[in-house]
Amino acid sequence: MMKKCKEAFKDAGTTATMVMFMIMILSWLYILLDLPNKMVNMISGMADSKIVILPMVNLFMVIIGMLMDDNSGTLLCGPILLSLVVSHAISLMQIVSLLCFPSKLTHIISVKRRLTFSIETSIAFL
Repeated sequence: MMKKCKEAFKDAGTTATMVMFMIMILSWLYILLDLPNKMVNMISGMADSKIVILPMVNLFMVIIGMLMDDNSGTLLCGPILLSLVVSHAISLMQIVSLLCFPSKLTHIISVKRRLTFSIETSIAFL
């Protein structure tokens, strides 16, 4: 029992280390490529009003939530979107809600679809 517990902790530590290493590399690439400023310039070219920018960020986070895990998406998109928030004087509370809610929403929707599919398949086999 204790040996399995040690292996589980070792595997969890290895996975967490790999994820943090990947995030570190991506953060370094963000700085090297000046990605936050390019993103601010691109979005500012499309819209200047924060009423238009907030739904764009919301849609962006929904798409990110569909493509990757909630926490990873938040960790990767947070630094990019923070520069956008600062440049357009958007409240940090608004952007925090936009960073967290859409990715969780897509996760909930995908879980609901999987449950619905498994229930329909179970009923079909009865």
